[in-house]
Amino acid sequence: MRKLVELVSRSSLHLVYISAQLFLCALLLGIDGAEGTTTTLEVLKPCEDGSFFDTSGLECKVCGANEVTGSNGEECDCVPGYIRVVRSSGTPLATALEAGGDGFTECQSCLALDKVPSTDLTTCMACDNSTGATFVEGQTECICPTDAAYALIEHDATGLRLPDGKQCVQCPSNSWRDPLDASKCAECPRVEGAVDTFLVYSAEEGQCVCPEAEDLPEGVTCTAPSALQAQLEADFNVALSSADDLTFYYAEGAGRTTQ
Repeated sequence: MRKLVELVSRSSLHLVYISAQLFLCALLLGIDGAEGTTTTLEVLKPCEDGSFFDTSGLECKVCGANEVTGSNGEECDCVPGYIRVVRSSGTPLATALEAGGDGFTECQSCLALDKVPSTDLTTCMACDNSTGATFVEGQTECICPTDAAYALIEHDATGLRLPDGKQCVQCPSNSWRDPLDASKCAECPRVEGAVDTFLVYSAEEGQCVCPEAEDLPEGVTCTAPSALQAQLEADFNVALSSADDLTFYYAEGAGRTTQ
Protein backbone atom coordinates (compact mmCIF):
# COMPACT_ATOMS: atom_id res chain seq x y z
CA MET A 1 0.00 0.00 0.00
CA ARG A 2 1.36 3.34 -0.95
CA LYS A 3 0.73 6.13 1.51
CA LEU A 4 -0.68 9.16 -0.27
CA VAL A 5 -0.82 11.72 2.51
CA GLU A 6 0.57 11.76 5.99
CA LEU A 7 -0.25 14.85 7.95
CA VAL A 8 1.34 14.82 11.37
CA SER A 9 1.02 17.94 13.48
CA ARG A 10 1.95 18.65 17.07
CA SER A 11 0.40 22.06 17.19
CA SER A 12 -1.79 23.56 19.90
CA LEU A 13 -4.79 21.74 18.41
CA HIS A 14 -3.47 18.43 19.95
CA LEU A 15 -4.57 16.08 17.23
CA VAL A 16 -6.10 12.65 16.88
CA TYR A 17 -5.87 10.48 13.83
CA ILE A 18 -8.66 8.73 11.92
CA SER A 19 -8.44 6.71 8.74
CA ALA A 20 -10.18 7.32 5.39
CA GLN A 21 -10.06 5.59 2.01
CA LEU A 22 -8.50 7.68 -0.81
CA PHE A 23 -8.69 5.42 -3.84
CA LEU A 24 -10.52 8.07 -5.90
CA CYS A 25 -8.05 10.79 -4.94
CA ALA A 26 -5.15 8.57 -5.93
CA LEU A 27 -6.66 8.12 -9.39
CA LEU A 28 -7.20 11.86 -9.81
CA LEU A 29 -3.61 12.59 -8.89
CA GLY A 30 -2.37 10.09 -11.45
CA ILE A 31 -0.22 8.04 -9.12
CA ASP A 32 1.22 4.95 -10.88
CA GLY A 33 -0.18 1.70 -9.64
CA ALA A 34 -2.90 3.42 -7.69
CA GLU A 35 -5.73 1.39 -9.17
CA GLY A 36 -7.05 -1.22 -6.79
CA THR A 37 -5.18 0.20 -3.83
CA THR A 38 -6.27 2.11 -0.79
CA THR A 39 -4.40 4.60 1.31
CA THR A 40 -4.78 6.43 4.59
CA LEU A 41 -5.45 10.10 5.16
CA GLU A 42 -4.57 11.44 8.59
CA VAL A 43 -7.41 13.82 9.44
CA LEU A 44 -6.91 16.29 12.24
CA LYS A 45 -9.40 16.63 15.05
CA PRO A 46 -9.02 18.49 18.36
CA CYS A 47 -8.95 16.60 21.64
CA GLU A 48 -11.88 17.25 23.93
CA ASP A 49 -11.71 19.68 26.84
CA GLY A 50 -10.11 18.06 29.86
CA SER A 51 -7.73 15.97 27.76
CA PHE A 52 -4.36 16.48 26.11
CA PHE A 53 -2.49 15.25 23.04
CA ASP A 54 0.13 12.67 23.94
CA THR A 55 2.91 13.29 21.41
CA SER A 56 4.61 9.97 22.13
CA GLY A 57 1.52 7.84 21.47
CA LEU A 58 -0.14 10.28 19.04
CA GLU A 59 -3.44 10.08 20.88
CA CYS A 60 -5.62 12.05 23.25
CA LYS A 61 -5.48 11.23 26.94
CA VAL A 62 -7.69 12.44 29.76
CA CYS A 63 -6.24 14.90 32.28
CA GLY A 64 -6.03 13.85 35.91
CA ALA A 65 -8.00 15.06 38.91
CA ASN A 66 -7.98 18.86 39.39
CA GLU A 67 -6.36 19.37 35.99
CA VAL A 68 -7.39 21.20 32.83
CA THR A 69 -6.02 21.18 29.30
CA GLY A 70 -2.83 23.24 29.10
CA SER A 71 -2.39 26.22 26.80
CA ASN A 72 -0.41 24.25 24.21
CA GLY A 73 -2.77 21.26 24.28
CA GLU A 74 0.07 18.81 24.86
CA GLU A 75 -0.07 18.74 28.64
CA CYS A 76 -2.42 19.40 31.54
CA ASP A 77 -2.21 22.29 33.99
CA CYS A 78 -3.54 22.42 37.53
CA VAL A 79 -6.83 24.24 37.99
CA PRO A 80 -6.55 27.75 39.53
CA GLY A 81 -5.65 27.63 43.21
CA TYR A 82 -3.63 24.40 42.89
CA ILE A 83 0.07 23.64 42.46
CA ARG A 84 1.76 20.53 41.10
CA VAL A 85 3.41 18.29 43.71
CA VAL A 86 5.07 14.87 43.80
CA ARG A 87 2.31 12.31 44.29
CA SER A 88 4.00 10.19 46.93
CA SER A 89 5.28 12.93 49.26
CA GLY A 90 3.39 16.15 48.52
CA THR A 91 6.72 17.89 47.92
CA PRO A 92 6.49 20.78 45.41
CA LEU A 93 7.51 19.47 42.00
CA ALA A 94 10.42 21.88 41.45
CA THR A 95 11.95 20.92 44.80
CA ALA A 96 11.50 17.21 44.16
CA LEU A 97 13.05 17.31 40.70
CA GLU A 98 16.08 19.13 42.08
CA ALA A 99 16.44 16.29 44.58
CA GLY A 100 16.09 13.64 41.89
CA GLY A 101 12.40 12.85 42.37
CA ASP A 102 10.56 10.46 40.06
CA GLY A 103 8.29 13.16 38.56
CA PHE A 104 4.98 11.37 39.21
CA THR A 105 2.78 14.29 40.15
CA GLU A 106 -0.69 15.45 41.11
CA CYS A 107 -2.33 18.80 41.75
CA GLN A 108 -2.70 19.90 45.36
CA SER A 109 -5.00 22.66 46.60
CA CYS A 110 -3.48 25.75 48.21
CA LEU A 111 -6.93 27.10 49.00
CA ALA A 112 -7.64 24.18 51.33
CA LEU A 113 -4.70 25.43 53.41
CA ASP A 114 -6.00 29.04 53.39
CA LYS A 115 -3.13 29.91 51.07
CA VAL A 116 -2.69 30.89 47.42
CA PRO A 117 -0.28 29.66 44.73
CA SER A 118 2.98 31.49 44.14
CA THR A 119 3.24 33.27 40.81
CA ASP A 120 5.41 30.48 39.40
CA LEU A 121 2.95 27.86 40.73
CA THR A 122 5.66 25.99 42.62
CA THR A 123 4.51 26.50 46.22
CA CYS A 124 1.59 27.69 48.36
CA MET A 125 1.96 31.05 50.11
CA ALA A 126 0.10 32.68 52.99
CA CYS A 127 -1.32 36.20 52.80
CA ASP A 128 0.60 38.44 55.23
CA ASN A 129 -2.24 40.08 57.18
CA SER A 130 0.15 42.56 58.80
CA THR A 131 0.49 44.29 55.43
CA GLY A 132 -3.21 44.19 54.62
CA ALA A 133 -3.01 41.09 52.44
CA THR A 134 -6.10 38.96 53.10
CA PHE A 135 -7.03 35.43 52.14
CA VAL A 136 -10.64 35.25 50.94
CA GLU A 137 -12.30 31.88 50.50
CA GLY A 138 -12.86 31.10 46.85
CA GLN A 139 -10.25 33.61 45.64
CA THR A 140 -7.01 32.34 44.11
CA GLU A 141 -5.00 35.47 45.00
CA CYS A 142 -4.48 37.55 48.15
CA ILE A 143 -6.70 40.63 48.33
CA CYS A 144 -5.23 44.06 49.13
CA PRO A 145 -7.07 47.01 50.74
CA THR A 146 -9.15 49.24 48.49
CA ASP A 147 -8.35 52.57 50.15
CA ALA A 148 -5.35 53.12 47.86
CA ALA A 149 -3.41 51.46 45.04
CA TYR A 150 -1.38 48.47 46.23
CA ALA A 151 1.12 46.13 44.59
CA LEU A 152 1.15 42.51 45.72
CA ILE A 153 4.68 41.19 46.19
CA GLU A 154 6.07 37.78 47.12
CA HIS A 155 9.84 38.40 47.01
CA ASP A 156 12.06 40.76 48.97
CA ALA A 157 14.56 43.18 47.43
CA THR A 158 17.15 40.39 47.09
CA GLY A 159 14.76 38.11 45.24
CA LEU A 160 14.09 35.72 48.14
CA ARG A 161 10.54 34.55 48.73
CA LEU A 162 8.93 36.36 51.67
CA PRO A 163 8.74 33.95 54.63
CA ASP A 164 5.46 35.35 56.01
CA GLY A 165 3.66 35.23 52.70
CA LYS A 166 2.57 37.71 50.06
CA GLN A 167 2.52 41.36 51.09
CA CYS A 168 0.50 44.39 49.99
CA VAL A 169 2.73 47.42 49.39
CA GLN A 170 1.10 50.79 48.84
CA CYS A 171 2.01 52.42 45.55
CA PRO A 172 3.55 55.92 45.58
CA SER A 173 1.30 58.92 45.11
CA ASN A 174 -0.30 59.18 41.66
CA SER A 175 0.54 55.63 40.69
CA TRP A 176 -1.52 52.47 40.39
CA ARG A 177 -0.96 48.73 40.32
CA ASP A 178 0.51 47.76 36.97
CA PRO A 179 -2.09 45.63 35.14
CA LEU A 180 0.72 43.73 33.40
CA ASP A 181 2.52 42.88 36.64
CA ALA A 182 0.60 43.02 39.93
CA SER A 183 3.87 43.10 41.87
CA LYS A 184 4.76 46.53 40.50
CA CYS A 185 3.34 50.04 40.56
CA ALA A 186 3.01 52.18 37.45
CA GLU A 187 2.77 55.95 37.25
CA CYS A 188 -0.64 57.23 36.15
CA PRO A 189 -0.56 58.03 32.43
CA ARG A 190 0.15 61.44 30.97
CA VAL A 191 -2.80 63.68 30.19
CA GLU A 192 -3.37 63.50 26.46
CA GLY A 193 -1.92 66.59 24.81
CA ALA A 194 0.27 67.50 27.81
CA VAL A 195 4.00 67.02 28.30
CA ASP A 196 4.56 66.92 32.06
CA THR A 197 1.03 66.66 33.45
CA PHE A 198 -0.33 63.31 34.52
CA LEU A 199 -3.57 61.81 35.73
CA VAL A 200 -3.87 61.42 39.51
CA TYR A 201 -4.88 58.28 41.36
CA SER A 202 -8.27 58.38 43.08
CA ALA A 203 -8.72 55.80 45.85
CA GLU A 204 -12.44 56.53 45.84
CA GLU A 205 -12.80 55.59 42.17
CA GLY A 206 -9.99 53.03 42.22
CA GLN A 207 -8.36 54.42 39.10
CA CYS A 208 -6.38 57.30 37.63
CA VAL A 209 -8.54 60.39 36.99
CA CYS A 210 -8.11 63.90 35.62
CA PRO A 211 -6.31 66.45 37.81
CA GLU A 212 -8.06 69.64 38.86
CA ALA A 213 -8.60 72.13 36.04
CA GLU A 214 -6.22 74.65 37.62
CA ASP A 215 -3.44 72.05 37.50
CA LEU A 216 -3.70 71.65 33.73
CA PRO A 217 -1.44 73.57 31.32
CA GLU A 218 -3.05 76.42 29.42
CA GLY A 219 -5.00 75.19 26.43
CA VAL A 220 -5.05 71.56 27.58
CA THR A 221 -8.26 69.83 28.58
CA CYS A 222 -8.47 66.43 30.21
CA THR A 223 -11.04 63.76 29.48
CA ALA A 224 -11.16 60.98 32.07
CA PRO A 225 -10.45 57.42 30.89
CA SER A 226 -13.97 56.37 31.91
CA ALA A 227 -15.43 58.87 29.45
CA LEU A 228 -13.31 57.46 26.62
CA GLN A 229 -14.18 53.78 27.04
CA ALA A 230 -16.18 53.45 23.82
CA GLN A 231 -13.51 55.25 21.80
CA LEU A 232 -10.67 53.19 23.28
CA GLU A 233 -12.54 49.93 22.67
CA ALA A 234 -13.03 50.91 19.04
CA ASP A 235 -9.46 52.15 18.56
CA PHE A 236 -7.83 49.04 20.06
CA ASN A 237 -10.56 46.51 19.19
CA VAL A 238 -10.84 45.28 22.77
CA ALA A 239 -13.55 44.98 25.42
CA LEU A 240 -12.50 46.88 28.54
CA SER A 241 -14.07 45.34 31.63
CA SER A 242 -11.95 46.85 34.42
CA ALA A 243 -10.59 50.21 35.52
CA ASP A 244 -7.04 48.84 35.19
CA ASP A 245 -7.62 47.86 31.56
CA LEU A 246 -9.23 51.20 30.83
CA THR A 247 -6.33 53.18 32.30
CA PHE A 248 -3.77 51.01 30.49
CA TYR A 249 -5.33 51.62 27.08
CA TYR A 250 -5.77 55.30 27.90
CA ALA A 251 -2.00 55.38 28.46
CA GLU A 252 -1.45 53.66 25.12
CA GLY A 253 -3.70 56.19 23.42
CA ALA A 254 -1.83 59.07 25.00
CA GLY A 255 1.41 57.70 23.54
CA ARG A 256 2.83 56.48 26.81
CA THR A 257 2.92 52.87 28.02
CA THR A 258 3.20 51.77 31.63
CA GLN A 259 6.66 50.87 32.84
